[in-house]
Formats: sequence, C-alpha cells, structure tokens
Amino acid sequence: MRSRDGRRLVVAFTAVTLAEWMTAAALAVHLFDVAGQAAVGLLALLFIPTAIAGLGAGGLIERRPPERVLVATAALRTLIILGAAAALQAGLPLGIVVSIVAVDAAAAAFYRPAQAAVLPFHAGSPAELGGIAGALSTTRTVSQALGIVLGGLLIATISTAQVFVAAAGLFLLAAASVAGLQIRTEVISRRTRERNGLEVQAARGVIGTAREGLSAFAGIVGHADSRLVIALAGLRAAVRGAWLGLAVLAAAGFLGLGRSGLGQLAAAAAVGALIAVPAASLLVGSPRLATALGGSLIVTGLALVGVAAFGTPGAAYVMLAIWGVGMALADLAATAVLPRIADARRFGQMTAVTESLKQAFEGTGSVLVPVFAAVFGVRGAVAAVGAAAALVAIVAWPRLSRVDARAAKRIGRIDTVRRSPLLGSLRVVELEAVASAAQLKRMSPGEDVIREGDRDARTFYVIEDGKADVLVQGRMVRTLEPGDSFGEIALLHGIQRTATVRAGTDLDLLELDRSDFIWAVTGSEQSGLVRRRTESTVKLTGRPLREALTCVPWLARLDSAVVGRLASLASTDSVAAGQVLWEEGTAGDTMIVLLDGEVTVERDGKVEATIGPGGWVGEVALLHDVPRTATVRAHTDVAFCTLQREHVHQALGMDDEDPGHLVEQLA
Repeated sequence: MRSRDGRRLVVAFTAVTLAEWMTAAALAVHLFDVAGQAAVGLLALLFIPTAIAGLGAGGLIERRPPERVLVATAALRTLIILGAAAALQAGLPLGIVVSIVAVDAAAAAFYRPAQAAVLPFHAGSPAELGGIAGALSTTRTVSQALGIVLGGLLIATISTAQVFVAAAGLFLLAAASVAGLQIRTEVISRRTRERNGLEVQAARGVIGTAREGLSAFAGIVGHADSRLVIALAGLRAAVRGAWLGLAVLAAAGFLGLGRSGLGQLAAAAAVGALIAVPAASLLVGSPRLATALGGSLIVTGLALVGVAAFGTPGAAYVMLAIWGVGMALADLAATAVLPRIADARRFGQMTAVTESLKQAFEGTGSVLVPVFAAVFGVRGAVAAVGAAAALVAIVAWPRLSRVDARAAKRIGRIDTVRRSPLLGSLRVVELEAVASAAQLKRMSPGEDVIREGDRDARTFYVIEDGKADVLVQGRMVRTLEPGDSFGEIALLHGIQRTATVRAGTDLDLLELDRSDFIWAVTGSEQSGLVRRRTESTVKLTGRPLREALTCVPWLARLDSAVVGRLASLASTDSVAAGQVLWEEGTAGDTMIVLLDGEVTVERDGKVEATIGPGGWVGEVALLHDVPRTATVRAHTDVAFCTLQREHVHQALGMDDEDPGHLVEQLA
C-alpha cells in the first residue's frame, strides 16, 4: 500500500478491532465467573448500544471533519475502557462495569462511518481507494478472530482489569495513528448536496439522519429479495452473537477446557476465518452469491451441531475451523449480493442501517444464550442454535435460487467492470457495488461523451461495446475499445475535462457518478459532505519527491519501482509570486507538482482554479504533446518539482516516443 495515510488507517482499524474483541472475550469469561450462566446474556450490551447509536451516527459526521471524529472516538474509548478497568480493580458491582462497557459500545458506532467518510481523501486513484477499502475489510475479518483469541488466552493468565488496560492501550495506539493523518478535510454545506445534478436536502442532526436512513431502509426491505438476504444476514449475526457466550459455557462445561478454553476455541475459528480470506476470491462475479450465502449458513449451522454431537475438544477444533470459514464467506456473500438486487440509489443508506440491524441481531443472539442453555442444557443449546441456522437456510434455498436467477443479468456488467485496469483490483464486495451503481448509456457515432473544457467533471466511463476516439484540441490521440475506461480523475476530484471522447461507432457505456463510486467502495453516504482542505501551511518541501509524485492519480497507480525512478529523474525549482510558469497556447512537455505555495490556473484571462501543495498541473501537454491549455501563474512564492515527458518514457523503459503509446502504457 503506497499511501502513508492508508497504512495509518489500517493500523488504527486493526488496533480498534483487536481491542473490541479482546474486551468482549474477557468480559464473557468474567460474566460467567462472577454471576454464572445467566449473566452471559449481558453480552448483548456489547452490541445493542452500537445498533441504537449507529442509526444517528451519520449526523455527527455531517457536522465535523471525519478525521477528527476518528481521533476523538478512539481517544474517548481509551478513557472509557480504562474507567471499566478501574471499576473492576476497585471491586465495584458488576452492573457498573457492564454499564461502562455499554457506553463504550455506543461510542463504537461513530468510528466506522467516519473512517468510510475519510477514505476517498487518502487515495490517489480509484484503484488505490479500492485497495485501502479491501485492506480494511480483510483487517476486520482477521482482527475480530484474533481479538477473541487474545482476549480468551490472556484472561486465563491475567485479570480482566489487565486485559481491559491492554485494550485501552490499543485504542490509544489507534488514536495516535489517525492523529497523524496528513490530509485534512472540512465540512461543506450541511443544507444540500448534489447527486446526479439534483440538490438533495441533507438530514439535519442525529434524529434527522436516523429518520432518513430508516425511511430508505423501509423502502428497500419492501423488496422481497432484499428482505430475504437481510434476514439471513441477521441470522448469521445472531449466530455470531450467540457463539461467544456458548463458547464460554461449552469450554467450562462439556468440553472441559477450563478458563483458557475460549481462547482455544477462538483460535480454531480464527484459522477458518484466515482460510476464507483467499477463498473469497472465488466469489468474484459468481452467478450464485445468494445460494453461496445459504450454503455457508448451512455449513455454519452443521458445524455447531458437530461440536455438540462429538463433544470432544479435538472434534470441536475441527468443527469450529469449518464454522469460521462458513461465517466469513456468509458475511461476504450477503454483503456482495445486496448491490445486485437492491436499489443502488439507496445502497449507501441501506448499508449503514443494515449494519445497525446486524448489531441488534448479535445482541439478540447473546440474550438468548442463557435461555437456550436453561431449556436444552449447554450441549443442547449449541446443537439447537446450529440446527436452527441450518434449517432456516435450507427452507430459504429455493427462494435464494430465484434471487440468483434474477440477479444473473448483472454478471456481464461485473465482468466488464473487472476488465477495467482502474477497477480490476477491487474486492468482490466493491465490484458488486460499483456494477450496481453504474448506469447504461448509449451513444451514436459522432456523439461526444465528454467534451474538453467541461467544468466540474464528476462521471467516469467504462466501454461495454463499441469504440471511441480521444481528442485533445481537435487532435486524435487514442482509440478506446471495450474494457477501456476514461474520466478516472473525475471520480476523486471535481476538475475540468482535459480531452474530448467521441463515439466512433455505436457505443454502449457504463457511467459511474463520483458519489456512487465513493458510496459503493466505502459504504459511506457522508463522504459527499466533506472535502479535502488545502492550506498553504501544508508543505511537501523536505519530504521525498516520491511522496509528492504519488499525489497524482495516474502516477500513484504505477509500480513502486517506476515511481522511484521518476522521483530520481524529477527536478525541483521555485519562483516568486506573480511569475508566469507558462502561457496558454505555448508548447510544452512538462508537468509540475506543487510542494509549497499556490498557483492559479487561468483560461481566457479568468482564474479557473487555485492549486496548493500536492496539486499538479500540466499533465495534458506532457501526455498528449499538445499546446498548453491554460496559463499557470504563481499566486504566492511557490516551490515545485518538474517532470518531463522524457522522464516518464525512461522510467517506463519505453523507446517509442509516440504520446499515444505513452497514454496506452499508462492506462
């Protein structure tokens, strides 16, 4: 991962997730030790407060820069968990400890929406954005499993209070990591936002956000296919919520594993979760995602039945490894199939509310553990939970087959999206969401898809069928074919179009709006309410030139070794305020990346943009060998690095100096 900020986000999310599940595992054992089997149901307080707070968490993200919310949430959770540790150490009543942990669970609802909202500003290209989102998703799966393992093993050797202190340390690490994010954002208008050219009234406050989300969700679940998938995702969440309590009871009961038993059982499940990570690639573009969800739930349920039926530690380890695979694949299949069958325009809102409902189902599963154990016994409860999950999935199987049949028409679109060089690195969930959000657009020969000079570009295109020509100032520089894409930078930056793309034949296109892309990859509806803040005080001078070059999207997606060679070839310079770097219409083969200060971009004597550190200008002349399309003037004293066309050829090892071939090489 090239993005320094992306790595910080992954480190922070790893620490947060480990801390959450270490706390959950330690609390589960502590509840059983202190108050017995019935108290295990209190684990619901790890989930239900998150579900309730999550319905309105978006309101805070609308009013505060998300990176600040990340820092504040992680820091607050550090203090809360330290407070719980102090309560444990002081021997305060169990109700006080559990109440403090419930407050932490409510605070947890604010972290993931803020993380999703900030992601687009820490990626130099759509491919990098998908890469960071994918790394975070994998981190969540693996860290959840490892967190339970750590908590379960530590509680066998140290006190619950000490485990909580360790978890607080991880929350503090997360706060420190996100506090070091270099890119800052600012909140834009909270009244309206633009979506597909229309101004949409934004929700006001927490209550307004919750009401808007619930309204969207109500419309979605009115669709039978969506309702079925969401119900099965909730079933999976309930099984997961029940498992933590059941594992504590089983380890202390019929498996005879003692106090360290939870950690041992969790380790077996973690092995399964790790196996599922590479196995998930088999689901990309699969025409049977809905039945994969049902099949995974059947395997999951039967694995729990196997734990109860065999009743030995060795068999339990094997069954729980299978359980871990099934749970991970069921989660992925449920998340990936929804974009195929749900209304893409509501998918961002639906994701947030569905996550809240999953938390509620997990809490419900935890509450039912002591009830099932009292009625069936611990061994019988494990078998009953597993059998119920498998039976529900079997009954739903015919309907799931019909869901797959109706969703099959999107498979071809997913294949088209995956062929695009810029989107091919996305994980299955992001690919499904992008394909769902894309709209089909047909153009006749000679029609312009985009025009050079169009302002505030915000759409990206993938060619499904036909050919198109790329023109810069009337000169054709390239022909695009099926699978090719264009308009990439518009996905992350609202800029002026630098070329015209004209249909050469009948043309079928997949059109993707910037908001839809960000929602599909991050699951965040708040991303459209903030923007990157550029300040003259944010300097790149004194930092490696590689860091400056990766601010340019088409450079950021190059191999790391190529970027390193470019950095060694680039030169640095500075000019005083008011000096013209180049005039509109003049020849040129260089581009610059700003290290300090600001420049203005002018056309026909009018200032069209002001660019600060990390911004770039001049790439059209460098890539297409055409005259400068604008005048660039130093607004303040500026420092910059310069990259020549020859440098790009050398770094890529190209002997051919044809600009059209250079563009093809970079595509």
